Amino acid sequence: MDTRYHRNRHAWVASLVLVLLGALTACSTAQVDQQRSSDLPENDTATAPATVIIRQELMRIPFTSARLMCGSTLVTDATVSAVGQGHWNNSSNAQPSTVDPDAIQRQGYVIYTPIHLSRMVVYVDHRTQKAGELVLYGGRAGQYEYDTDFPQVTPGQRYLLVLIPGSDQQTLYYTEKWLIVTDAFPIDAQGIVTLQQESIEQGVVYPAKTAPLSQIAQQLAACK
Repeated sequence: MDTRYHRNRHAWVASLVLVLLGALTACSTAQVDQQRSSDLPENDTATAPATVIIRQELMRIPFTSARLMCGSTLVTDATVSAVGQGHWNNSSNAQPSTVDPDAIQRQGYVIYTPIHLSRMVVYVDHRTQKAGELVLYGGRAGQYEYDTDFPQVTPGQRYLLVLIPGSDQQTLYYTEKWLIVTDAFPIDAQGIVTLQQESIEQGVVYPAKTAPLSQIAQQLAACK
């Protein structure tokens, strides 16, 4: 099967993905945390490799309406049971041969962190294959750490998850082998979804944006 992001009737999402994930080098900063053996306790003779931290500030467009969610790859009401160990975005999970953060990004490397769900109610499903791994964008693998503004999740919490295709470091194509959580909207015990948290900007309070899950589900059922 062709692993490229398929150009079907949802092809406009590919452009949106480029806005979300493109131009990583231009929008990121990086640092190397130089923790050497001299920084370790005296009774620890092991040499600790430097931690390579890559921080990314991406132009991410939240899917805060059913209209936007309709164009995503997968939308599901789910409870997170566990968060796994981060890995690289290639078939062998091989890590980069360099510690230069800029070179790592130019070569298309990203760390994905898998999540496991205890329940799923699917509202939108445009997948062409069902075996893709559900992942968070960023995380830690070995001495490397990706720090992004993409959402994180808490085990035991219920969310309305919106997912889009990830990228394959080896082919540089978008692929459904990994589906990235681009939004994780909390759902409370009353079935209310928080689509946007309350915020304060320049002294102005912007209230939280919420909606009943039943209302969103009804709107998503009308997706074309």
